[in-house]
Amino acid sequence: PIALEYARCIFSDQSVQFVLGDATMLPFEGSEYDLVHSVGLIEHFPDDVIETMVQEMVRVTKVGGHIYVAVPNYFSP
Repeated sequence: PIALEYARCIFSDQSVQFVLGDATMLPFEGSEYDLVHSVGLIEHFPDDVIETMVQEMVRVTKVGGHIYVAVPNYFSP
């Protein structure tokens, strides 16, 4: 809830919808999105939870859609 309030302040001048949810049980219908992405999140969880998160990403992505996952790389300049 705190992160959502922060985001609402930052994007208050834009038409953006925010949804509070759980990455292991996304509150969306299946095959709903052309693009699903995660940036700097999944690396904070154990492998079994990451597997569930990725399965959820696949579930809500349309056939032919794209999934983008970015994680920090300590060794990258």
